[in-house]
Amino acid sequence: MNNEFEQVVVEFNTKAQKLFFLTYERFHASTRRLDRKKDENVFQQQLSKYLHDLKLQLENIASELLHKNKSLVNINRYNSILTDKIKDYLNEFTQKSRSH
Repeated sequence: MNNEFEQVVVEFNTKAQKLFFLTYERFHASTRRLDRKKDENVFQQQLSKYLHDLKLQLENIASELLHKNKSLVNINRYNSILTDKIKDYLNEFTQKSRSH
């Protein structure tokens, strides 16, 4: 990877991490009082809602960065890398929420 793209990845990760933790805090607040044994369906609905919101916002961040840096060589490869990073954040959110 070239230096220009590494900067894009760092910028993506910086924004994505802030968004991740903010979204998780909101999710945690919305499910804090649920009894998982009685309200598992509500918990799953909330998880789905927050995962969907996180995914859309991460995709928007990636799109904005790629658009802003559309002169990058191999832009499709970089799009694929950012897509993988989005999947990683979503998987991490799911894992963190299940231990909640």
